Amino acid sequence: MRIRWFFLLCMSAIFAVMAIAAVTNLSAAWQSYDSARRTRFEVKVVSQLLELPLKVAAERVIVTNIVTGRLAFGDTESRQLADARGSTEQAFAAALAAIGAARPRQAEVVREALGGLQGWRSGVDALLHAAPADRDMGRFGALASDLFRILAQVESLPDAGDTDALRSNATAGNALALARLGWTLRVSAAPMATTLLTAIGSARPLTQADLETIASVDGALRTDWEAIDGYTYRIGLPSLTEAVGAARQRFDGFAPLYRA
Repeated sequence: MRIRWFFLLCMSAIFAVMAIAAVTNLSAAWQSYDSARRTRFEVKVVSQLLELPLKVAAERVIVTNIVTGRLAFGDTESRQLADARGSTEQAFAAALAAIGAARPRQAEVVREALGGLQGWRSGVDALLHAAPADRDMGRFGALASDLFRILAQVESLPDAGDTDALRSNATAGNALALARLGWTLRVSAAPMATTLLTAIGSARPLTQADLETIASVDGALRTDWEAIDGYTYRIGLPSLTEAVGAARQRFDGFAPLYRA
């Protein structure tokens, strides 16, 4: 009798251990699935969000070329800008669709950024439709500052996402961080470009404030490149390392031009 009870107790213990193991494995499998699902969603959302500053920058380049180049805003320029704006609108719509109802606050910030961009466009249009000689370059500089604030707002959007999901996947996290740094580099350089182009468009020498802006940008760019090199090393792809090195060489090649 005691042997039978001992046998039953042993079997019960074994079944209990098996049940605990099964629950543990099921929990681990679910966590793995949930993490993968969250990571896929986050990669999709962040990829769409990273499109936004690129599209907005394309608009800025067209506007900057027209204003600083003292060009007339003719039919060709109007079509180019309209196409760029249409592409930007599509990117914002795609970002909102990717976010869906999952993150109301993130979607709200996207809409706020779009509203700010539309306000910026209104100010820009007033400049573009003026005669080239009558365009207020001071106003253009103020509008450029407004756009930088909008871009900074857009750039911060991925931080409102599921950063834990990205940290749990080192490859995806590092790749997206590197992509963001590529844009950060451009944002850091933008004040220098605006400062130089505004001075050229106004046919005036650089002021002390301009020189301080350029020095500040130089420091920010060095920090950005150090971070880019760090993520490139962590990812460890030779083709990526080569591409980043080539980009760095071309980027640094611009420095002698503005320092001259």
